[in-house]
Amino acid sequence: MFFILVLGMSFLVMMFHGLMGPRGHVLLLPLGVFMLCSCFILCVLSYDTEYLGLWINSNRVSNLMLALLCLVVLFSISLTDLKSMGLKLKSLALLGLICSFLFTVDSLLGFFMSFEASMIPIMYLVLGHGHQPERISSSFYILMYTMISSVPLILTILFLTSEKGMSSFLHLSFSSGPLSGLLVFAMVMSFLVKLPLYGFHIWLPMAHVEAPLEGSVALAGIMLKLGGFGLYRFWGILSWEACKWGGFILMSASFLGMIFSAVMSLTSTDVKAIVAYSSVSHMNFMLLSFIVGKDFSLKSMGITSLSHAISSSLLFFLVTSLYSVSHSRNILLSKGVFSALPSFQLSSFVAWSMNLSAPPFFSFLGELTSIFSVVHWNLSILLGLGCYVVLSSLYSMNAFGISSLPESKLGGVSLGEVIKLNSMIFFFFLSIMFFIFPSVWDVSL
Repeated sequence: MFFILVLGMSFLVMMFHGLMGPRGHVLLLPLGVFMLCSCFILCVLSYDTEYLGLWINSNRVSNLMLALLCLVVLFSISLTDLKSMGLKLKSLALLGLICSFLFTVDSLLGFFMSFEASMIPIMYLVLGHGHQPERISSSFYILMYTMISSVPLILTILFLTSEKGMSSFLHLSFSSGPLSGLLVFAMVMSFLVKLPLYGFHIWLPMAHVEAPLEGSVALAGIMLKLGGFGLYRFWGILSWEACKWGGFILMSASFLGMIFSAVMSLTSTDVKAIVAYSSVSHMNFMLLSFIVGKDFSLKSMGITSLSHAISSSLLFFLVTSLYSVSHSRNILLSKGVFSALPSFQLSSFVAWSMNLSAPPFFSFLGELTSIFSVVHWNLSILLGLGCYVVLSSLYSMNAFGISSLPESKLGGVSLGEVIKLNSMIFFFFLSIMFFIFPSVWDVSL
């Protein structure tokens, strides 16, 4: 079922963009090659055994991340312009190769190298294909945060290798107990920059605003999931009992972060910044569920990650299409889009409803299970979660509602834009499928 789903998604993406004339024929070869490679990887990694030898350590979570990687890279390639397709295609292919290694590698040092190298294609997309001078400062922030956050992680890995004799995740699975509180806190801080935790998030809105569409989709669909995947990988040696003060600090920071990020989304007028801060808010909510530390909370974390990857990628696609029509990212200057392009109404409604976590979308299930896991841990946090849900509803309805106000001056709309916007309906059915068939996303943690 899982293999058939990924194969069907690949064919549907090819079909939608094959309708776009010469552009579809040019994209047919890379899409087909990547689809075949993706199917081969999923066939090899579809066994139940976690350790397959040859430095490969895979489980159902890794397979799910590989499937998500295939979908995001395919979608990003299909959106690439012909003029810059060569360089962007190489960057996306490099990102896919690095992340494929990251999701399956058994070596701790190999995990670290691929974890940090994954930012190289993103930096190239921002610096090489951004359109504003601010892309230079944005790339500098990405580099600075990546380099600083890598220090505690590599020091922890070197300590595990030299002092504990643990050089792979297989060794970690047989570890006798959790690490000390300081090591746990240092390791987690490295992953929180990629997540990102509010306070470490400054690089993300800047990168989203300056990145092209392909970079924003890759950031939202894959890069933000690497932090959560790293936390899952090292779950066996993480213990908040050994670091109670660290757990309290992170829980407080994630709780305040999801509220503050939602407020930033509500008060921002740049539609890309709205989606970026919305991603920060969702990731902080996911971290809050993770810190609870129960098996049910880990499953809710996985559901939230997958649903956010789909909804945020759609929103950045929608925002870029909005800019191509209204020639502005200012939400107040984008009024009347529906009068020029009625396809926007259904597409925007689907995307913002998924971001709002409204039923019957898959994101509703993820947010509901996360709320249950957090409330089961501490009922007093229910009021704060209610504020988060209200703020999330407000900025989602605000962003969708302003576009339905009276008409403003808009540019022309091509047939390609209409086809691309209508292709978003595929993700509507994809999200419904995840909700109806839970065996697709059910993972053994």
